Amino acid sequence: MRGRRLAAAVGLAIAVLSPAQQASAHAGLEFPNGGPTSITDDTVVQASVPPIDDGVYVVVWTIPANDGHVVGGNAAATSTVGRLDTAARLLALIGLIVVVGGGVLAIQSTDDASNRMLLWMAWLFLLVGSLASFGLYGAKVVAGSPSDAFKPGVWGKVIGTHTASVLLVRLVLVLALGGLLLSFARRTVDVWRGAALATSTALVLTYSSIGHANAQHPAALWIGVDAMHLTAISLWIGGLVMLAFGTSTWLIDPDTERIVRRFSVTALVAVPVIVATGVAQTLKLAGDLDDVTSTSWGRTLLIKVAVVTVLVAIGGVSQWLLRNDGPSALRRNVLVEAMIGVAVVGLAASLITLPPQAVAASKVFTTTLAADGVIADFTVTPGRVGQNEIHLVVTPPGGSLEPVVSATVQAEQPAASTRLSRSPTRTTSRWRLPR
Repeated sequence: MRGRRLAAAVGLAIAVLSPAQQASAHAGLEFPNGGPTSITDDTVVQASVPPIDDGVYVVVWTIPANDGHVVGGNAAATSTVGRLDTAARLLALIGLIVVVGGGVLAIQSTDDASNRMLLWMAWLFLLVGSLASFGLYGAKVVAGSPSDAFKPGVWGKVIGTHTASVLLVRLVLVLALGGLLLSFARRTVDVWRGAALATSTALVLTYSSIGHANAQHPAALWIGVDAMHLTAISLWIGGLVMLAFGTSTWLIDPDTERIVRRFSVTALVAVPVIVATGVAQTLKLAGDLDDVTSTSWGRTLLIKVAVVTVLVAIGGVSQWLLRNDGPSALRRNVLVEAMIGVAVVGLAASLITLPPQAVAASKVFTTTLAADGVIADFTVTPGRVGQNEIHLVVTPPGGSLEPVVSATVQAEQPAASTRLSRSPTRTTSRWRLPR
């Protein structure tokens, strides 16, 4: 029965040419093949290809960012991988929260088999989720399918990136944590507790250092804020899960009453920390909150806030019951709180995968330029971040059909009108057009 209750908680192109009367071409950017290099600044990347014949080509590209996100020109091919990655993140996050928060209570109690079983189950969630996150990250980077997550060749392509390195460190820490669980009987020894504290702290930092916080400036500050946020959530929700699904005597044994009351004090401190750090991160990530409902991130955040508000309200009732009726009156409330807490963790895992700021709506860009009798019609469609088609139609003087060998186009983006640019961006592109 207890296993079923726990399961219920967890369960909660470039394409071308259109016919034209004038000399026309649908051109793709020409860059050489090899390792990508950064040009101008960290916001522009160039890669190379060997000399190629005239023809139609499809460019598939992906760029991994330090916050764990992978952007690219083949999003449709990786949508399944993305959904699986979200599930892996959730599994690992639940495991971390229960191991950390539940472990704090478990090391204070007698060596109950139910508590240790719950910790081992959480550790398994953490291990499987972390392994899956590493493999699926590689699949995302190569714009592949779920099966690519199991290929060592794909792993080799991402080893050395920031995200993959942190995930590998996490796996080492998870294995170290497993060793500590094997020696759980020594939990009263200071050295054991010190090692458990250091390992848990390092594990929390592996989450914050490949999330949205790592993309903010200064990164160290916001990683610290995010780590405080996650630690407070772990102590609160992880403790609730332990009380609800650990030993059945938590709330009725007089010997554990002091632990429950101590957890109550911890929750009273953790909730304000969660709120303060959460508000700070929201203001930093979202910027202008006037359009928070325009993004999936913002809407998910509002749902999370609403659910957390309900959780805090129930927690307030539990605090009152604890003071007036004792721990035995909390059994139903703690179970409900734990279930809602798992739902909050699910929403948090979804937030990690979503961009906090709105992506500009698609808007086809078209312009006509004329010089020395030559007319050039230039169109970019659909006019959004990501994959776009570029159409260039050239009408020579008098409408003659002289072959156009090549064209150089320079485009400049005004930084003042865009939230994502730190400085004006100028791009010069060269196309080869059919003779």
